[in-house]
Amino acid sequence: MNKKILLIAYYWPPSGGPGVQRWLKMSHYLAEMGCDITVLTVDEADAHYPHRDEGLTDEVHSSIKVIRTKAFNPYRIFGSKKRGQQPAANFSVPNQGRLRFQVLAFVRSHLFIPDPRRGWNYWAKKRALALCKTEGFETVITTSPPHSTQLIGLYLKRKMGIQWIVDFRDPWTQIFYYHTLNHSAFSRFLDARYERRVVRNADKIIHVGQTMVDMLADMHPETRSKSVVVHNGYDERDFNEVKRGPASEGIHLAYTGTLSSSYDYQSLFRAIQLASERKKTITCTLSGQIPQEIQAEVKMLCPIVEFTGELPHAEITKRQCWADLLLLVLPNVPNAAYILSGKLFEYLRSGNQILCLGPVGGDADKVLQSCEAGRTFERQQEKAIADWIVARAEEKSSGKRRASIESEVQKYSRENLATTVFELL
Repeated sequence: MNKKILLIAYYWPPSGGPGVQRWLKMSHYLAEMGCDITVLTVDEADAHYPHRDEGLTDEVHSSIKVIRTKAFNPYRIFGSKKRGQQPAANFSVPNQGRLRFQVLAFVRSHLFIPDPRRGWNYWAKKRALALCKTEGFETVITTSPPHSTQLIGLYLKRKMGIQWIVDFRDPWTQIFYYHTLNHSAFSRFLDARYERRVVRNADKIIHVGQTMVDMLADMHPETRSKSVVVHNGYDERDFNEVKRGPASEGIHLAYTGTLSSSYDYQSLFRAIQLASERKKTITCTLSGQIPQEIQAEVKMLCPIVEFTGELPHAEITKRQCWADLLLLVLPNVPNAAYILSGKLFEYLRSGNQILCLGPVGGDADKVLQSCEAGRTFERQQEKAIADWIVARAEEKSSGKRRASIESEVQKYSRENLATTVFELL
């Protein structure tokens, strides 16, 4: 008998960005395994998407039923709807010096707990409860952020007693930018209480890395026994038709994703500039949603850098494969060791070496080491970074190419990871 699943996700195509990829891909392979999946999401007319990618709509498995409900969108009241004038996802990391962003952060932290997308919950709860009563779902899966989505699952658990799986793509009150949101004491108390109720009532909790499991268990020891690690991964289908780019004499460095002041990226670009002065054939492009002021600073530190702007996911995959060396920059924050960005695993599948700027010994570094796919550097190692880039350039010019361990990389395919989730159902 097919397993019937209700997946509740705020981010769903045409939303783009990493928040969509995990369950868009996972649901495809679960459907291929015979699961009967219904997705409950927000109507795009009422949604707030930091990224859009219309092409992802075509990737939804044909057997999956998608139901959309209306929502109250506070961004319409407190912020501009124009792209480029919106705060970052989850109203995170307000842009210092811009009064409107500071006001938005204040509103987010005091009026909308746990986050502004809670405006969807009223309609989502009603529709989800009705679906559970008529469709006979065996399991409800809620994925966050936004963590307000978990409150919908908590409501269904209490009303229906249904098996409930919580998926945390990021920590809740331990997210690296939480301290910048300037919660009041009451807001922090309320947020922590919501988190506690969710993790205590969930039947199983999925995390993207082991450090996240440990962080939550340190606060709530009872969660360890029901926590499972399911990494972000890569989808082999995205790479099936991607060919390597045209041969070139030089070495091309590429970064894909967002970049903000918390990433403390200056040492990396100083190192790239040092390397380029020794090897004139080094080039570098950055693709993603990168503020103009950061672009200007990066260009000043490293004039060889070029920016492409935000690109569709399919184009990002091509650029990852066409590069010679991929750059991964983790935020410079106290708990950066837990951060495992989704692009790390796409980087792995590209077959290119990866230069990671972040904590040595953190979760990302451990993945790189197990796959022999690159090296992690601390920020004070500018000369070592430049030396490593030059060494890779010299390897290429001599016809050599480092290869990662394919069997280790394949562990992170979306298809293999979906098998782990299937066993939880």
